[in-house]
Amino acid sequence: MRYKTKLLIYLITLNVLLIGISTLFYSTNKSLFMIFEGIFVLSIIVGYILYNQFSKTMGLINSGIESLKDHDFSMKLRPGNNKEFNAFIGVYNKMIDQLRKERISLSEKSFLITKLMEASPSGIMIFDFDDQLTSMNPAAEKFLGKSFEQVKLLKLAKLSQQAGGMLDKSPESANYIFRKNGHEAYRIQTGFFVDRGFDTRFILIEELTEEIRNTEKQAYEKVIRMMSHEINNSVAAVNSVLNTIRPKLESFEGYEQTIDACISRNENLNNFTRNLADVVRIPAPQLRSTDLNHLVEKIYTIVQSQNDKVKFVLNQCDETPDILADESQLEQVLINILKNSVEAVNGAGEITITTTCAPVQIIVTDNGCGFAEQDRDKMFTPFYTSKPNGQGIGLTVTREILTNHNCSFSLERKDDMTYFSITFPK
Repeated sequence: MRYKTKLLIYLITLNVLLIGISTLFYSTNKSLFMIFEGIFVLSIIVGYILYNQFSKTMGLINSGIESLKDHDFSMKLRPGNNKEFNAFIGVYNKMIDQLRKERISLSEKSFLITKLMEASPSGIMIFDFDDQLTSMNPAAEKFLGKSFEQVKLLKLAKLSQQAGGMLDKSPESANYIFRKNGHEAYRIQTGFFVDRGFDTRFILIEELTEEIRNTEKQAYEKVIRMMSHEINNSVAAVNSVLNTIRPKLESFEGYEQTIDACISRNENLNNFTRNLADVVRIPAPQLRSTDLNHLVEKIYTIVQSQNDKVKFVLNQCDETPDILADESQLEQVLINILKNSVEAVNGAGEITITTTCAPVQIIVTDNGCGFAEQDRDKMFTPFYTSKPNGQGIGLTVTREILTNHNCSFSLERKDDMTYFSITFPK
């Protein structure tokens, strides 16, 4: 029962009792009857005033309650003539002012955080206390290759599975490096903040591919220049001396062959350093409109003619896609990739070259021995090789050329098949 109703019942009951008492004195004592009638009239007036004031007070309280329910912090109560109730109104109005300021502050901070997340080059993902994804920014969508709507409310373990294992270590590790496609590197950082009394996980993803590539490039460029300078100077001097004394040793049996072997070894060393220097001297691509199918077909013909025991298959898309590329550099890339495939199939397997139009891609597939899992993340590391006589230059050159063309690429092993995919920019 509402307080207004209770007050009304009380006032009615009180006045009924006054009427009943006054009627008892109507016939016996007129003076008491008139006194009780006066009290009754006064009670009616006072009751009306009290009920009216109480109704206004409750009306103000109800208005305040409704404004709080509607999260409307702009409405303030107006003070009246009741000093005691005015103290309550003053406290209520101060509370409303504080709530309004805090809501504005939270809105501004939320807007700032949203804009920072959208503009951040680092991927940001936020999970709830059940480890379900509740928010992520565009950079995280790019790194994961999934839109937020595709992965919304997915648990961390399921999300990591769809992201190729990128987040596998997040539950127990605060900071680690994840490598993807053999050449991409990401720093994954995990942290927590308190939201509504619960520990809430957030994950930051920072791409390190370009930073690592530039650091590696600066390091090996300096080393190669120093090596090339010292070796070339030494080889030139030694060969000059050997060529000078060679005619004088022709009369001594066996010495001529020894000198020739020394000169040949020096030339091999010179060629080796020249190959290393080629990595440093890769020029910027001269981009021109290039027929991708024609380019692939030309390299396919060259490589096939040199490896007649290997089965080559060429699958080209119906429409010939044109790309902006440096044709000679892309030819070198395809030759490097196909050379690795030929070595992997050991002269007796199958190599497939496929071009696609949407997206514009080249995919080289072979059923050779592939690469060991422990070598997967090192394949594009400069001068790393798993071959006994390899130099680790081919994939380094390939990486540099494709990066300069703004191409995305990957080297994967799946179902006993090796896939090298190159995707050209739109």
